[in-house]
Amino acid sequence: MRGTHVSGAIPESAPNPYRPWAARITSIIDLTPQEKLFELRLIDPVAREAFDFSSGQFVELSVFGVGEAPISISSAPSKQGFIELCVRNAGDVTGALHRKQCGDIVGLRGPFGRGFPFEEMKGHDVLLVAGGLGIAPLKSLLNHIHDDRHDFGKVTNLYGANKPAEVLFLYHFGIWQHRHAFALHPPLRQPRAA
Repeated sequence: MRGTHVSGAIPESAPNPYRPWAARITSIIDLTPQEKLFELRLIDPVAREAFDFSSGQFVELSVFGVGEAPISISSAPSKQGFIELCVRNAGDVTGALHRKQCGDIVGLRGPFGRGFPFEEMKGHDVLLVAGGLGIAPLKSLLNHIHDDRHDFGKVTNLYGANKPAEVLFLYHFGIWQHRHAFALHPPLRQPRAA
């Protein structure tokens, strides 16, 4: 079941809904000095097949022996078998994750949250606004809209960052802008001179 955390997110045979499922890190991309994009694949094929989410939902990511943290899903629901998470190094769990390498194992629970009202957005113009790391869950929605582009009117994304080095997913902006009626505006706020 999409958009809720019920048994649709995990196999019915799961012994404990609070137990994280093991996931292997399959890719790590350095986006900025503080943010990385992690691609994960659930190891259990039943859990992988049952994992169903909506753009805007999040997972609880576990680094075993360290803790757990809520992280927004950055991949589109159409990307089957893999989950992308954009993670800022900002604490014990995220710091430990940033030290992981491809092939390492982490845990996932979820998805949680209601997600964006994707079906209700169809047939309408869409305005998305984000700053900094807030673009992470919108990346999922932008890619989902991109996949079904004919179902939407004009799509405008206003995205702000403090400086050019902090802009996330810059390579995706080029891909999104090639679609008809996709307007992307990444304004930058420059620090004031002292």
